[in-house]
Amino acid sequence: MDRRRVMLAYMEANRLMLTGNPGIPATIMNTFIGVVIWGYQAKQEALPLRELAERVGMPASTLSRHLRYLGSFERQGVPGCGWVRLYEWEECRRQKIVKLTRAGQAMAESLQRIFERAV
Repeated sequence: MDRRRVMLAYMEANRLMLTGNPGIPATIMNTFIGVVIWGYQAKQEALPLRELAERVGMPASTLSRHLRYLGSFERQGVPGCGWVRLYEWEECRRQKIVKLTRAGQAMAESLQRIFERAV
C-alpha cells in the first residue's frame, strides 16, 4: 500500500466534505468517517452512541455534539450537514443509535470510492 496515495485520498475526502460545508472542523469530518466505518453498517446491528464514541476515540458528550453538527442542525439557527439522524436504540430506549440520511449515504459512498482508489 502506498502511504502517500492513502494520505492524498484522505485530503481529497476532506475537500469533498468541505464542499457545501466550508466551516466544518476536521474533528467533525473524522467523526463522520468513524460513523461510516463503525456506526452504520447496513447489514449489521448499529452501535449505541457510547460504544461508537469508544471506537472513534472520544467522550460520548463530544460525539453527541459532533452528531448534532452532522445532523440537521448544529445549534439554533445554524444548519448542520444533514448526513446523520439519531434514533432510539430498540434494545434500550434510553440509548441512541445513529443512521445515515440519504445525503449521508451518498457522501459515504463518495468517500468509499475515494479510498478504494487509494488502496
